[in-house]
Amino acid sequence: MSISLPETLTNANVSIGSFSQSDYINVTGDVKSSLAHAVLYLTDSPFKDLVTTIDEVIDIEGTTDVHIDLKVPLGEQALKANITAKTKDARATIVPMDLLISDITADFLFTESGVYSQQINATSLGSPLVGELSTNEQVISAKISGKLAIAKLAKQFPNPMWTYAQGSSYYRAKLEFPNNGLQLCTIELDSDLIGTAIQFSPISKPEAQNHPLSIKLGIASTGIDAFKIVYENPVALQNRVDINLKNRPLTGKAWFIPYGKW
Repeated sequence: MSISLPETLTNANVSIGSFSQSDYINVTGDVKSSLAHAVLYLTDSPFKDLVTTIDEVIDIEGTTDVHIDLKVPLGEQALKANITAKTKDARATIVPMDLLISDITADFLFTESGVYSQQINATSLGSPLVGELSTNEQVISAKISGKLAIAKLAKQFPNPMWTYAQGSSYYRAKLEFPNNGLQLCTIELDSDLIGTAIQFSPISKPEAQNHPLSIKLGIASTGIDAFKIVYENPVALQNRVDINLKNRPLTGKAWFIPYGKW
């Protein structure tokens, strides 16, 4: 991760209500920073476990305006945090997929419980998307929805199979970053494929038909290590597609072991 823009502290205030009775020191301030610097700081902060995994999967560029509101304990109490970060026109790359997400505009909230954002606006593969971010004790979860065109997918992920499809469809996706797990990240994508035509027997479909598609990826430190795709054909149930790919490292390279059924 490259770091080119240093932090600029625009104001700061440190106070304590009472030297004899207060349990916390109050720290407030405003900082303008590169996102790379902000992530670097958070990986060495109380948010380390929440941020480190994301940092290993996603490379972030851009700037952010941060408002800090901390209650730093003087005793055994827990830290209380209320940090807001505003980003505009930022960029992020999902490294294992070399997938760029640009024009990211969002307000993020960091508390002692995790990181949150009620709405994220961005662009990927030439189309707008919206998302939200939430945290629980086990995982950071991002939910995303948007529309994808086959032509854009074919350009980003070249494969001869794209020649059998055309059009564009809406999708819903979920990215999860577990605090502890064998995988750094899982990505699930679902679409009804309405708007996409497929001319490839036995999974052909006209543009207007609803054929549910589900894709799940597992990402480990070595890259994509699991892939599952399920394609439902409500018109011809026997043409359902269910494929699993498992990754087994061998002599430093990833080998996919397919199993499933057509």
